[in-house]
Amino acid sequence: MLKHHTLELSFSTISKTAFKIGQLKISCLGLLLNLDNAAANNSMIDLLRHNLVDKNFLPAEGKLLHHQCAGHVINLIVKDGLRVVESVVVNICESVKYIRGSQSRKQMFKEIIAQEGITCKKKPVLDVVTRWNSTLSMLQTAFKYRVAFEKLKSEDQKYTYAPSSDEWEKAVAGL
Repeated sequence: MLKHHTLELSFSTISKTAFKIGQLKISCLGLLLNLDNAAANNSMIDLLRHNLVDKNFLPAEGKLLHHQCAGHVINLIVKDGLRVVESVVVNICESVKYIRGSQSRKQMFKEIIAQEGITCKKKPVLDVVTRWNSTLSMLQTAFKYRVAFEKLKSEDQKYTYAPSSDEWEKAVAGL
């Protein structure tokens, strides 16, 4: 049978950039902490587990104390899978940056979009490292502008980031 405990712990962590002191109050029948896999978190959890197990405050010898954040794990899996299309992701990012880089390039791209009859309401976007679905959104939107990117390549010799046909096919297979 689990006992109800209230425990106040003081802990400190030292990193390259900061020294932090905090207090953690725990009132639990069981304790589960969900953290990312940063080394400082792992060290703190090991110390916390040892301390709480020694005091018989944790069930199952503290084996349930620390689990990786599901969102973080999913993000790592997605990033690993994206290595297959890494070159097209890089080229699309650079393409969007190139277009956004000057007003004249923005205007040229708008004209190409109009000439090609592309009716997509979304503008090409960049992915955001901290948003796990932003790369998919970027690829989906960019694919709608594929013809425009290809035409930009033929009209602007300074534009060197157009994904190749193989890269587009890899990206489409992943969508």
